[in-house]
Amino acid sequence: MVYNRNSIATLFGALLGLLIIGYYGLTIVYPELGRTHPERSILEQFNGTIEWIKETGAGRGEDSIRFKFNEFDKYFVYHSTEIRLVKDRLEIPNSNVEILVDLSDSHSPPIDEHSYHTVYEVISNHVNVRSYEQVKNAYTSDFKSVLWSGLGLFVFSALVLLYENSKYRKKHKN
Repeated sequence: MVYNRNSIATLFGALLGLLIIGYYGLTIVYPELGRTHPERSILEQFNGTIEWIKETGAGRGEDSIRFKFNEFDKYFVYHSTEIRLVKDRLEIPNSNVEILVDLSDSHSPPIDEHSYHTVYEVISNHVNVRSYEQVKNAYTSDFKSVLWSGLGLFVFSALVLLYENSKYRKKHKN
């Protein structure tokens, strides 16, 4: 089979789909690879009032919230769903905010000098805004969506490759 640009791109798609499926297959053997969230028992609680809050995004809208408490010299980020709801609750002046955080996991965005810890639960003025279970379920759902996307990409790419191959064979039949 002679590969043209379309079939090379399709082959790349099939390989990418296989890589995604393979990664998820490894999570069956090594469950820690597929863990989308830490166990609740290792999370640490912080509470206080918010000093500042900032929405950030990756070009497709605001998809996370960075913030800092007045009482602590640590920086936090909330990435899960219901960004607007969480931001609105965190912006209530002088509200008592409680969060659960994994201090062993942090990241530093490219244009920011601070290191941020991921938030897994948000409570504002004793109202559970996003529970650990809700955040955990959102991360797990996202994880599964990527698996199905990889599977779909692989199947679609394989079908296109088969079609391209049959077209080539018909054209070059002697």
